[in-house]
Formats: sequence, structure tokens, C-alpha cells
Amino acid sequence: MSGPVLPSIPGIANVSTLVIQGIVKMIVSGDLKPGDSLPSESAISKQMGVGMSSVREALATLQGLGVIAVRHGAGRQVRGLTFSAIADARISPVVLDGSMAMNVWEVRLAVETASIRLAAERATEADIKNIEAAAQAMADAVAAGGRGVDEDGLIHRAIAEASGNQLFVWLGDSVASIIAETRATGLSHEGRPARAVSDHFELLEAIRHHDPDEAEAALRRHLDFQYHDALELLPPQQRREREARENDHA
Repeated sequence: MSGPVLPSIPGIANVSTLVIQGIVKMIVSGDLKPGDSLPSESAISKQMGVGMSSVREALATLQGLGVIAVRHGAGRQVRGLTFSAIADARISPVVLDGSMAMNVWEVRLAVETASIRLAAERATEADIKNIEAAAQAMADAVAAGGRGVDEDGLIHRAIAEASGNQLFVWLGDSVASIIAETRATGLSHEGRPARAVSDHFELLEAIRHHDPDEAEAALRRHLDFQYHDALELLPPQQRREREARENDHA
């Protein structure tokens, strides 16, 4: 059969997820474009070396996420990556290249600086206790030899809740899986978990003292690591161009 050749998949558990990721990789690379027809279920099964039930499950998931659509008389066609798809935990690892990591940093900087300023202004004693409990949970996880990835996420969610604006919580939840990928990457660097613990207690103290300016400054320092991680993931040419633009605006 002519057309894009889908990658074969080794015999690993959770095969339908790997089929999903294989198709998404083709979309990300441009081998499958919006409007292109997907191969038949049997062709995908043969090319990837998986069972038909796994293929059907994967295609149903992609259809539910809006990535593909069934067209009468044309079979399944690619629509493209939707926000829901990118935020899906099965897909976000595939799309999280340097450009996406930088996009995540930019969105976090814009949304979380606004959120933490409101948290510093509005946080109640109960809110502060919640943030403190989350920060201590991460400190305990790191002291026990972990990275505190999940606990890190809970701290930022507690800050969003303290803003008093439920939309900040919803926004964070909607991109949680993408942020978790960048967070896990960042916390894998030596010494980073301990630094993150320290950063979070600085955020806590700024909120406790109801100081929006210091809360924002502390958050910007905290997110600076993610910026440099994202920068390193960019292709060399894109990295040089971004650094040049920033030097021009310095």
C-alpha cells in the first residue's frame, strides 16, 4: 500500500497507547497532514505489527480527541492535533519537543504570574496552610530520595486556588499533563529538586506576607530553570535566533 509507512511497535504492554503515539508522531513530523486519509485498520495492524483490537481502540481514542474524523465515503481522515489531544497524557510526551517546551514556559509565565499576584493579595489562612502542606509534602518526598514531581504540581494548584479565580485552576488542570512532562524533565537534573523545594518555600513566604511583587519575582526566578531547559531543547538555529532576539531587547 502506498502512502506514509507507520512505525512498527515492539511487543510491549498498553499497545493501543503506542499505536496512538505512532500515528501522532506521523502528524507531528508532517508525514500525515490534515486532510490525509489514514490507512485501513488492517493496514495499520500489519504495518505496526499489532492486533486489530488495539488499532480500533487507538483510532476510537484519536477520533474522540478530534485528531481524526470519519468522512462518509472517504474513511478516516486526519484533522490535526487539538488542544485536548496535546493535553492528553498519552500524547503530550510525543509532542513535547523544544518548541512545545518553550510554549509551555511562555504560557506558565503569563498565567502563573497573574495567578500568584492574586494569591498574594487574596490568600486566606486556609489557603496558606494548603500551600504550606503541599510545599512540605514535596520537601518530604525529596528528602526521601524522590523528585517530588506530583507534589510540585500540587503546590502550583494550591496557589491557583488561593487566587480566588477558579479559571486559573481550570486552566492549570487542562494543561497539567503537558506541564508535568516539562516538570519531570527539569526535576531530573542533579540538585534541581532541592532547589525547587527552596523556591516553593520562597513563594509561600511571599504569599504569607501578602506581597504580590515579591511573589511574582520569586515565581519568575523559579520558572527561569524551565526556560533554560526549553532553550536547550530547541534546534540550534532556533536557539540562536531566540537568543539574538532577546539580546536585542535587553
